[in-house]
Amino acid sequence: MLQLTRGADSPTTGAAYEVAVAHGGRELAAIGPVHAWALIRGGDLEGAAAVTAQIERNVARHDHGARLHTAHLRLAISHRDPGLGDPDRDRRRLMDLRLTGHPSIERLAERLDSESTQPETAGLEVTFLDDLQLTIDGSRLSRDSWKSRKALEVCLVLADAGPAGLRREQLIEAVWPERDPDKGRTLLRTALAEIRRVLEPRRPAGTASRFVQTEGDRVALLASTDLGGARDAMSLGDHHLAFDLLSAGLATDLPVAEWAEELSTQIAVITVAAASRVAAERRDDDGAIRALEFLREAEPWQREHVDSLIALHHSRGDELAARDVERAWFADD
Repeated sequence: MLQLTRGADSPTTGAAYEVAVAHGGRELAAIGPVHAWALIRGGDLEGAAAVTAQIERNVARHDHGARLHTAHLRLAISHRDPGLGDPDRDRRRLMDLRLTGHPSIERLAERLDSESTQPETAGLEVTFLDDLQLTIDGSRLSRDSWKSRKALEVCLVLADAGPAGLRREQLIEAVWPERDPDKGRTLLRTALAEIRRVLEPRRPAGTASRFVQTEGDRVALLASTDLGGARDAMSLGDHHLAFDLLSAGLATDLPVAEWAEELSTQIAVITVAAASRVAAERRDDDGAIRALEFLREAEPWQREHVDSLIALHHSRGDELAARDVERAWFADD
């Protein structure tokens, strides 16, 4: 089981959680706690309690790890709001689980205890839009920390993949498309070791990583990203939020690679879709104008964007702006 805990933002993990609920079992045991901790960090204690109950009903009865996760979650929720539980009872429940003395349970308990002392902003955050940044527990990670450019690429590809992660061969194909499989696996192992070193320089040897998670042939990186937030905003119908995030554009200092080009194409398509929805919804005129201005640049051959923008300026009584848009169209021709 992927032992994922806190670290991803609730919108990003929300979509993965809905899928996990449908599949149940191992997926719910892996993704459910991630989403619950994110909700706690965001202040949605009732939502976190509902997710915890879902895990308890479907997984925790026969999964000791999931049971320990839910015990920690229950205690965290009731500690913050006694109206949603009994802190003394939840503390006893957690202690009873640890009394079993099972080594794997104790290791997981120690890890959860350690993470529960982290600040509420603890985790890895990756921004792809406007300016490429990696932030750990609120502190920005310097680009000089990386000895290997390819290790940074693997980190970025995994961050964009989300909590489900990727198969090793998918990572190799993305970062080393021309390498044979055996050489690619060696390079990937080296890159993952570098990622662990950079993200957790003081991690004791032999202990589990907070961020790099592996299960069989799959690798995942526990991180929140602005791209994930934008995609989830689109899927949830919040097109204004998605456009606000995406209109900054991808960072210009992304690595020069095929996967980055593909990502750029994907984001361009999503941004156009978000802008089109904002313009059509007309929730507020300023937002619609920004969206139409973007669409006019992104799709300069589409006269309909120009006509819609002119009509919107007319409706606001801004005849000067309407004439400027019309003149710009003919000047471009």
